[in-house]
Amino acid sequence: MTTSRHILSLAGALLLSLCRLHAVTVDSIQQTMADALKLRGDMATGIVNGSEKSAAALGRLHAQAAPSGLIQLDHDADFALAAIDVGQRLLAAGKADVAEDFFRAAEQALLLAINRIPDAKAQEKALYLQQLAHIRINYLNEGAVGSDNMDAAIGLQPNDANLKFMKSNLTRGRADPSKAKQ
Repeated sequence: MTTSRHILSLAGALLLSLCRLHAVTVDSIQQTMADALKLRGDMATGIVNGSEKSAAALGRLHAQAAPSGLIQLDHDADFALAAIDVGQRLLAAGKADVAEDFFRAAEQALLLAINRIPDAKAQEKALYLQQLAHIRINYLNEGAVGSDNMDAAIGLQPNDANLKFMKSNLTRGRADPSKAKQ
């Protein structure tokens, strides 16, 4: 009986240590995400007020280890998500011409990530194709290509109802996506 109490005590101590380690990890991840969010906000503000040029900001964003704060992602996909965020902030500030630079950079980065990911990682690849479709349809006026990206994502994950729903939402109001700018 003493041995089982001792084992339970050791197991409890190990569990407590793991919980503390997890808390440190969660705290560091939250800090990484908060730092990345602040960087992107400061970057957009700098571009809007003219103290930073978009090319320099894109270079600085790409140089970050985790530009979106999501440390587990492919670096190009991570950069793309961060660039989309900055682009959306610039659009909200009325800087559509500069925002397009960020959406184009995101598009190129997503293409690199998609080309590196094997079809065996279908869920991840479909997610990146969905993001690519989103920026092409909503920000780059490339509806037909974006629709094709969604079809490719659905082809990788044919039973994913969310992808089918996203496609219907992304292409809604576009009677003929093939007539969009290529």
